[in-house]
Amino acid sequence: MIEALGLDRFHLVGHHTGGVIAVELAARFRDRVASLTLSGTPLVDDDRRAGAVTHGRIDHVGPAPDGRHLRELWGRRRGFYRPGEEAALGRYVMDAPTVLDRVEEGHEAVRRYAMEPRLPQITSRTLAVCAPRDHYSRPSLAKFAAALGCPTKVLSDGHVAAPEQVP
Repeated sequence: MIEALGLDRFHLVGHHTGGVIAVELAARFRDRVASLTLSGTPLVDDDRRAGAVTHGRIDHVGPAPDGRHLRELWGRRRGFYRPGEEAALGRYVMDAPTVLDRVEEGHEAVRRYAMEPRLPQITSRTLAVCAPRDHYSRPSLAKFAAALGCPTKVLSDGHVAAPEQVP
């Protein structure tokens, strides 16, 4: 894809699961990544992989003939959005059913990813940011700073949906 777009050097941004993908791309294409921004990205290490076993599935809901699975998904995600952000939450709940049978594949792939050996391969200037209420990835800020020697920043507000909440 990078070749198809004709990109010699590029800036890379990844949020949450997309941040894990960005880590891999920055390691793989280190001579071409000019800068890397990790937004709410979990650092996947042995501790994270071990903890994932007890956390279970995040977004999986079984389809119900009466549609109650949509309300269940809404309820699971509601805590990530502030009052008044129902439109953003609604967009999430509308998108998820398009891949309902595979909605957890991204999270499962992240849990299997061996990030530790890839981090030393990253040579681009990096910044790791996170929303103050994103308890999934905020503990990773210090780990990224230590592993990559990068600055970190806690945003002014927000949760998991920080790009929508504090763009």
